[in-house]
Amino acid sequence: MIRGLVDHLDVVRTDVGTSLHMRHRLGRPTTVTSGAAHPTATRRRDPTVDEISIHVIETPDGKTLEVHGPVDMVTTPRLHAAILQANRGGALPLTIDVSAVSHLSSAAVQLLHHLAADLDRLRVAAEPGSPAEAVLTLTGLQDLLTPPARPASEEAGPELG
Repeated sequence: MIRGLVDHLDVVRTDVGTSLHMRHRLGRPTTVTSGAAHPTATRRRDPTVDEISIHVIETPDGKTLEVHGPVDMVTTPRLHAAILQANRGGALPLTIDVSAVSHLSSAAVQLLHHLAADLDRLRVAAEPGSPAEAVLTLTGLQDLLTPPARPASEEAGPELG
């Protein structure tokens, strides 16, 4: 599984143990904060605060949900409700654009697997080479993938959920 996430992997076995040497080209700029250098100084996310935003965009091919922020065990139920509302329980085609998602958790992957089994016209848009695309590919959801129709914008439609 690690080989699928990195560009190059060397496994070095010696009498004292095994070392892994990995190389991976960054796909987007990283942000280094002072909190990263001091793990005890990092802020903890309040699980009662809902940091996800979901915007619906009407297109000729159906609706697209632009999702921004973390999709984790706290926010996944809100995304699920927004998906069912936007595609009327599977009656309409729907694309979920995860290009602006900051975290795609196992709860989100489980939701997408569940929806893929129930909704015939579901697509998931992710930038090629993005971490979201890698997660979806590694978890067997590559058949849902489609390139984003347009970059995430602030001109999105109304927020759902």
